[in-house]
Amino acid sequence: MINNIIRLQVVCIHPPEGIFGLQNKQEEIVEGELLPEGQRLWTLELKVQKGEDGNPNFTGAFAHGTVKERFLYLTHKREDNTIIKRIKIHLKSISWAQVETVLENPGSYFEVSVDGRGVASVPLLGDGWVVCTNS
Repeated sequence: MINNIIRLQVVCIHPPEGIFGLQNKQEEIVEGELLPEGQRLWTLELKVQKGEDGNPNFTGAFAHGTVKERFLYLTHKREDNTIIKRIKIHLKSISWAQVETVLENPGSYFEVSVDGRGVASVPLLGDGWVVCTNS
C-alpha cells in the first residue's frame, strides 16, 4: 500500500508555561508557534495508509501508540528534562473518508484543538478533527 503524506495542525489553548510542545519518538520537544491569543500551534506531517480494518494507520516521527490507538503527545517538562505531564491527542476519530478528502484536495489538512490544562487522554474541543482547506 502506498504511504500518503497528510498535514495536521494542533492548537492548544491554555498551554502551560515552560518547556511544552509536541513530542517526537526520540522524546524531543517541538515548541510550536505562539499565537497572538496565547495559544500554541503545531503543524506536522504524518504518513497514512488504509489499514486492514479500513481505518487510517498513521505513522511518522510524531505518531505514538499501536495501530488501533495512535495518538500525538504534547509534553510538559522541567528544565532537568523530567516530565511534568503528557497530553494524548487521539487520532482514532479520523475516518478513512476524511483522509481521502484531504488527499484528494491539495492544500487541505486536519485541525484539532485541545486544552493544555488537561492531562493524559484529553477530549478534543469543538468538532474534534476537522478537515480544513486553504481556499
